[in-house]
Amino acid sequence: MKKLLFTIAAVLFAVALNAQTWTVLTTNSTSNLKGIHFPSSTVGYAVGDNGTILKTTTSGTTWTSVTSAFPGDWFWDVHFVGIDTGYVCGETDPGSNPCGLGIVLKTVNGGASWTTLLSGLASPVRDLFVLSKDTVFICGGAEGTNSRIAKSYDGGTTWTQIGLTYYDAMLGGLYFLNANKGFLGIYESVFGTYNPGLATWLNTLNGGTNFTSNVIPSSISYWNFASDFPSPTVGYFTRSTYVGTDAVYLRKTTDGGTTWTESAIPSFAGSIYGLDFVNPSTGYIVGAAGVIKKTSDNGSSWTSQTSNTTQELRSVCFVTPGLGFAAGANGTILKYILGTDISESTQINESTQAYPNPTAAQITLVVNPNLIGSIYRLTDVLGRVLQTSQINAQSAVLHLEDYPQGLYLLQIEGQNQQEIKIVKN
Repeated sequence: MKKLLFTIAAVLFAVALNAQTWTVLTTNSTSNLKGIHFPSSTVGYAVGDNGTILKTTTSGTTWTSVTSAFPGDWFWDVHFVGIDTGYVCGETDPGSNPCGLGIVLKTVNGGASWTTLLSGLASPVRDLFVLSKDTVFICGGAEGTNSRIAKSYDGGTTWTQIGLTYYDAMLGGLYFLNANKGFLGIYESVFGTYNPGLATWLNTLNGGTNFTSNVIPSSISYWNFASDFPSPTVGYFTRSTYVGTDAVYLRKTTDGGTTWTESAIPSFAGSIYGLDFVNPSTGYIVGAAGVIKKTSDNGSSWTSQTSNTTQELRSVCFVTPGLGFAAGANGTILKYILGTDISESTQINESTQAYPNPTAAQITLVVNPNLIGSIYRLTDVLGRVLQTSQINAQSAVLHLEDYPQGLYLLQIEGQNQQEIKIVKN
């Protein structure tokens, strides 16, 4: 049998978690940004007050305003399905007391034009969840108003209220695993109707026809919520007060939301506004004063990352495990690229061979023993994940036979370090 050996140009970068930093991007905006989303590694959108909707097609290098049609409005959240179709939610006339009226917008041409789907709702729409281009859920809340949850199954043409109407309440952390199964958090003030002065977790199994509630005892102040499900079974919620001096809590499920555990995030007090997990074990939170923290062990421990800003951060979005963005006050947008802050360089023992089929390329990696149990991901140069698996032994085989010749990125993430490898097939 014929055996072919291929040469691979490969460099391994070991990055200490506590040394990883974020880069402050130039946006030419002073608006307080409250939401950011990247539907691809190059195209992204950020929204905020003063009717601000920003767009980049250069992975954040340059940003442009895509509309001036909503002066004075505040936009709280943004999500795109593909690079052209997206939704924005917020409030009109936010200077009114105590808040503005809710609004939801949609674009199908990458922000070149926007259609107003809903306007004049009783309270601001501060959170939206886009399950598909047609299935969208929204919620909101503010002091002294009636807050609601609603859904649309036709891309925002028609909307149906689901659940109850909550008075003087904060709703957030909206997340649906499918059209039927969803979750969110609610805090009602002492003037609330159902659970005055308490926070409550809600979940539904029938698209919001009925919600099951789980009241959190001894809640104080106003709570805000953030959520993410990196897999159908593993999900996370954070809750923190707007006061910013109380403990922050992480809620976790490993069975798709059937059961949950909750614990305080250690050595942290403040407001957490954004949450994003890149896989079931690794996630990021952002909040007041430029705080960014990362966990690589399912939230059991958190390490601080250098954000290079003291501005309040409202939203975080990771396109791939190695490419992330965060947005916040005074036009602040941050970018994170894995491997840009190199603390150590090491070579991995490797061999690449095609045997017995000359077209079946394989890479055999011999890794450091402390990386056993780590997750590796193979992505293309655009950051699209091609393979994901766990390293269960000191030697791992990576199959490239199904991919065309070219450059790929191999990302290995352990509890105490991360590594990136450039591979040429």
